[in-house]
This record gives sequence, structure tokens and C-alpha cells, in this order.
Amino acid sequence: MAARSVVVDEDAHQTIYVGMNIGVFYIDTLTKVWAEHAVGLPLVSVNEVEIQKSGAKLRVATYGRGVWESDLRNVTLPCPAPETNSMMVDGINHFSARVSWNPVDEAVTYTTQYKLTTDTGWTTKSAATVNTRDTFTGLKANSAYKWRVRSNCNMNAGSFAEGSFNTLVNGVSVVKTGTNTLRIYPQPAGNLVNIAFSMQAPGTARITMYDMAGNAVLGTRINSVSGETKLPLDVAVLPAGRYVIKVQTDNMSLTGSCVLVK
Repeated sequence: MAARSVVVDEDAHQTIYVGMNIGVFYIDTLTKVWAEHAVGLPLVSVNEVEIQKSGAKLRVATYGRGVWESDLRNVTLPCPAPETNSMMVDGINHFSARVSWNPVDEAVTYTTQYKLTTDTGWTTKSAATVNTRDTFTGLKANSAYKWRVRSNCNMNAGSFAEGSFNTLVNGVSVVKTGTNTLRIYPQPAGNLVNIAFSMQAPGTARITMYDMAGNAVLGTRINSVSGETKLPLDVAVLPAGRYVIKVQTDNMSLTGSCVLVK
């Protein structure tokens, strides 16, 4: 048999497709042997083989039987971006912010970047971190920032998933998940801690305060409004130390922390 058309797919295994007098055959660096690719193709001469990368197809022009199409072998699957609704910003203060996201099964590493919303270029914090959490430092106080994270798979990189946050003046702790935000201030606090949280719809919110051993030491409920709800917590009976504050509704859960000094 004589080869009539040859194409090389620049995939992970350098697959070569050859149109012969009869049929189409392929070889790659994985199998290292020639095998028939065109299963189901009529036994006719192949005039031309062509790769269509956008559809991951091999197109074969035959003599007298029209055009035949099949899936490419060794197709590199796209690298998924982290889920936007899993992107979380917490520990925001006037000069830093801690970000996190859910892991992507196919990812080997992640790239994180941030910038002021008014800037055009991005600053890369981590080019290839294996963690699903990162911290941006050296930020400007009271400024709007954008941040993004990209999955890096074995053979390719995915697209960025993007989020945003605002740095604040010193003395306020902020937790942000999606469109929900929890502010706890002042930091540190004395006998009174203020919390402010946002909700897309009115409802009942449960506020629970825990010590570092996980014991609930204070709790209350409040009918929250659509938008931001503010609530002062009297913590005069609690000793000095670090505490966790959790705000829960039927559709939302936000967790922050505060430090009490006496």
C-alpha cells in the first residue's frame, strides 16, 4: 500500500495519521505500532486527511465516497477552571487578604494573581502553588482589588476564575463568600463586638460565638433585612482571647473571628 496523505497532530503523544490507497492508519509515541484508525470507512482510496482541532475531528476525503469524519485519538481534555462560587476571601485587613478555592481534580498546580481594579496588568503571587489557599500582602488600604486563580493540569493550563475584594482600614475583619459579606469590628474588641453581614433576601439569621475549643459561648437570632444587617454583641462576660463568630441562615453560612482584650 502507498501513503497518499500524512498529517501530524501536535498532541501529547505526537499522533501521525496516514491516508493509504485503502484506509487510514495511525501511530503515536504511546503505542509505537501502526494500527487502523478508520474503522467503518469504506474500502476506498484516501485522497487527503485533515485535522480539525476545534472539533477534535479527523476528516478524510475519499475517492468516490465523499468525506468521512471520526474523533481524534489522544485528545487533550481542557483544564477546568476553579468554580467561581467556591472562591472565598477572608482575613481581609488594610494591607492583606487571604483567598481560597475548591480543588480541581485534574489540576496539578494553581496560579494566583491580583491587581487594583484600576490597573491594567496583573501581579502574580504564585505561579505554580499546590495549595488551594493563598495570601496577598503589601496591598493598599481602603482599595478595590480583583483576584483570579487558574488550574494548571499536566499538559495545559485552564482559564482564570475571577473574584474581587476591598481592603479596609485597620481594625475591621472581613469575610466574603460570593455576594455574602461578614464584617467584625473593632479588632481587637473589648466588651462589645459589632457584626455586619449582607443577605440577598430577608430572613432569620443565627449568630453563634465559639471559643477556640469549639464550645458555643454565646448565641442569638435576628430577623435580617435584604442588604446589610448590623448587630452589636455584648461580650462583657467573656474572658480575653480569640473567638469564632458564625452567621447562618437557610441559604448562607459565614464564619469569621475576633480577638477580645480585657
